[in-house]
Amino acid sequence: MEKTVIIGGGIGGLYTAYYLVKYGYSPRNITVIAAEWPPYSKHRLAEVLGEKLSIDYTYIGIYNPLIDKGINVIQDIANKIDVAEKKVLLKEGSEITYDNLVIATGGKPFIPPIRGTDLDNVMTFYDIRDLKKLMRIRGSPRIAVIGAGLVGLTVASALKRIGASVTVYELMKNILPGVIDKPLSSKLKNYLVRRGLRIHTSTRVEEIIGDRRVRRVKASSRIDPVDIVVFATGVRPNTSIIKNTGIETVRGAIRINRNGMTNVKNIYATGDCAFSHDLITHKEVYRPLGFIAAHYTKIIARNITGTREETRGIVPTIYENIGGAHVIRVGLSLKEAETLGLAPTIRCEKTIDQISCTVLEDGTPIGYEAIGFSERIRNKAWQVYYDILNRFF
Repeated sequence: MEKTVIIGGGIGGLYTAYYLVKYGYSPRNITVIAAEWPPYSKHRLAEVLGEKLSIDYTYIGIYNPLIDKGINVIQDIANKIDVAEKKVLLKEGSEITYDNLVIATGGKPFIPPIRGTDLDNVMTFYDIRDLKKLMRIRGSPRIAVIGAGLVGLTVASALKRIGASVTVYELMKNILPGVIDKPLSSKLKNYLVRRGLRIHTSTRVEEIIGDRRVRRVKASSRIDPVDIVVFATGVRPNTSIIKNTGIETVRGAIRINRNGMTNVKNIYATGDCAFSHDLITHKEVYRPLGFIAAHYTKIIARNITGTREETRGIVPTIYENIGGAHVIRVGLSLKEAETLGLAPTIRCEKTIDQISCTVLEDGTPIGYEAIGFSERIRNKAWQVYYDILNRFF
């Protein structure tokens, strides 16, 4: 039977193995090369920090049954792909051959090129090693979080909850840029400020100042004393391994067709290292979201096991609890719709405990976003989600 090698032990890699086994592929012919093991959910890192939970809570539960069924796991770093010989070369020196290859190498945190990022106590919040560093915090340190996206705001809220004094710096005018639109962003910012976060928007961090360790942050017209700096300034595709393979990329992300396959036969890609397809616009987009990786794992597993299947595209879905505020979005935001070439409008409504906005194209919903303080906000979001599916699928 053909051998399938999966590079990456995160959501994309693990669930590809899971669906291969589910669809009848022999577990003993599956090898997962993972730099980190056991596999864990990055989405749970901030929750573990803020709730003071065990790190075990981050682990993805399906990995033990897969091991029991007989899949092979190599805890190592894949250094190179030899497309001609169909083999992967590992850091420790060995190599493994494949018939099918799945690249699920994820992303890597982006740190802007400013002075001082090499000082002690300057870090990112991206993986379990970062979580362990922050779990050792004692007292009330002054922490600067650079970036007010989903990761930045969730870790800032978690740090505030465990007693830190937290200041968030965001280059753009609004928090959660690209995730939600201005009416909701303003409400969320006001709420988080009332809960004790300091948030500076339209603020560029220019330098991290210190001797051996960080002491101050210089940002626009201000200089603030800090003890720790956490960068949450986005991710970039982690695709250095495909150098000289002929695998096609755009801005560093791997292009895939609707089967999840790259331009090289029998090599697939999924997750933060790859593009995906948008259901509404039918365009290729780069969205580093875990559920998108999971979507393509099913498609890839079907094609490897002999059932041709294509994705029609994805309706992006984002849900996060940020400091007690439920933030949800399905479909396109106003800004993303405009970026993708549409001419959308937006209609917003307010109630006592929430604000919601519907994004429309020619009067038809193509997106919905809401902030509230009850999980009931999910109900309307799912209604719009299925309306979008029914219209475009």
